[in-house]
Amino acid sequence: MLLPLFILTAPSVFLGLFIYDPLMIGILFQNSLAANELMMSFYNGYVVNSFKFFLHSFTTINFLILLIGLIFSYLYYYKKHSV
Repeated sequence: MLLPLFILTAPSVFLGLFIYDPLMIGILFQNSLAANELMMSFYNGYVVNSFKFFLHSFTTINFLILLIGLIFSYLYYYKKHSV
C-alpha cells in the first residue's frame, strides 16, 4: 500500500541532496534568479550544507506532528478493524 510512496520519495530525497547546494549557491542557474543576493544571504546564514539541512528537518515541529498523526491514524485504523 505504501510502496508507490516510497518508490517516489526515495529518489527525490537523494536527488534533492545533490541539487540543493548548487541551486542555493547559484551555480545551477548562475544569474538567472531575480533574488540571487537574498538566496545567498539565506543560504549563508541558515543553511550550512544540504545534508545538515536535511537532518534538521527531522527535528522540526512539523515532522513531529506528522509522526503523531501517522501513529494515531495507524492505531485508530487497526483498533477499528481488528474487531
